[in-house]
Amino acid sequence: MSEARPTVLITGIAGNLGMRLLPQLPDFAVAGVDMKPPASDGLARFAAVDLGREASTVQLIELLRETDATSVVHLAFVIDPVRTGVMEVERMWQINVAGTARVMEAISEVNREHDQVRKFIFLSSVSAYGSDLLGR
Repeated sequence: MSEARPTVLITGIAGNLGMRLLPQLPDFAVAGVDMKPPASDGLARFAAVDLGREASTVQLIELLRETDATSVVHLAFVIDPVRTGVMEVERMWQINVAGTARVMEAISEVNREHDQVRKFIFLSSVSAYGSDLLGR
């Protein structure tokens, strides 16, 4: 009897990093979220979620419960406004900063019931602290 593969939830699955990570996880069922579906197959589950919107917290809670994901890899952030089409600074903040808080809130809420999500991996970029930090 074989056990089911553990599920990992990846935010930003349709982005450059998400698409590169997906084929590296053959031992996992992957649930992915993004504003649009990825160009590749291989997901156990996809949900269109906009982390820039407050309602995304509830969507993530439901998805975490539904998939019983034990790990979350948070890759949803805007670094290239031209490629993503997100040009407004406030909208970028809603996705990058508030969206990260929403992901962590969803994990916390699910883990209140039982210790489900055991790993949270969060990648960031120079855009989080500014490229001229060392020059100050």
